[in-house]
Amino acid sequence: MRISNVTGHALSACGALAVLAGCSAGGSQMGMPLSGQTPGASSVLLQRDVRLDPRLTSIFARDRRAGDHTADRPSFMTPSAVGKPLLFVATSDVVDIYLQRGKQKMVGQITGLAPSGIATDGAGNLYVANVGSSGAGAIPVYAPPYMGSPTLTLDDSGYLPQGVAVSSNGTVGVANIANASFGYNTGNVVIYAPHSAMPCATVTNSAYAYGIYAAFDGKGNLFVTGENASGGIVLGEITGGCDAKKMSILTATPTTGLLFGIQVEKAGRIAILAEGGSTYDDLDVFNAPKHGSLGSPVSIVELVTPAYPIDFAFSASNHDVYTAEQGSGGLANTFDFPAGGMFKKSITVGGAPEGVAVTPPSMP
Repeated sequence: MRISNVTGHALSACGALAVLAGCSAGGSQMGMPLSGQTPGASSVLLQRDVRLDPRLTSIFARDRRAGDHTADRPSFMTPSAVGKPLLFVATSDVVDIYLQRGKQKMVGQITGLAPSGIATDGAGNLYVANVGSSGAGAIPVYAPPYMGSPTLTLDDSGYLPQGVAVSSNGTVGVANIANASFGYNTGNVVIYAPHSAMPCATVTNSAYAYGIYAAFDGKGNLFVTGENASGGIVLGEITGGCDAKKMSILTATPTTGLLFGIQVEKAGRIAILAEGGSTYDDLDVFNAPKHGSLGSPVSIVELVTPAYPIDFAFSASNHDVYTAEQGSGGLANTFDFPAGGMFKKSITVGGAPEGVAVTPPSMP
């Protein structure tokens, strides 16, 4: 079953889904990580066949700690990079900033964080789902050049934020996971009006235990992936913005397998990162829901990688897709979209990635 672990991403326990190969009652093992070099296709096939997916590790309690990607200097930003297309990768305690183009040089870093998800808006602002201690969840918002204090901090006190999304008009949605230690036994989704630090709506569904990833469409509808209390996959839709009252459960085909990041691309189609085979993961692309169902994917894009994607973002043109991937030391990979296939660029980041975002973002 998928749950959320200590590093803020959606994970799964052995035995919850029949499609998970390699799970056993005796526990799991993970092989040695790959090097930071770009592997050939044969290397990809070998390495992912012999390892268990690290997303299978389950940790219910969330205790933010010094991460495995310790910043070696205060927040910084290369002045010449401001205004250029950027790629943001959140790890356990920082957000790294890279150029999208060329060799994807690292040009900045935001320190002092415990990020579990990130998103950007049309103005280039960066929203960080930041997990504090003792339920002091918050969403700091950083404006370019990202070095100073947040320009706004959204209050998410008492919850554990996991996914954050921003609509084209600036409405913000935050998906929170269940956390019994903070007195909250089901997940929820909190909505914020543009430029507001306090929530205007909170949506909870009894079947919705773990809110993981979220994305708005062009009409302001918010789509969320998650897991119910029985370990079943949940796809949800929340309409109404600040007037939201409930989350409607959506169906989709296929409904088995692990689900991770979700985005709405420029044409309004809904893309969901789903577990694929032993050497790849899929982007399942659906039309907008009708009568409570996404139906079957209109396209399935295979992403061949030696690691394990948990989140993704489209470039503004929709010609590229960027993934945050666990395993292999932590990767941020770039793929052609909608062609998919082998990644064409790869960055080895420090620590396990929690999320990825770009500026300018793709806005439906």
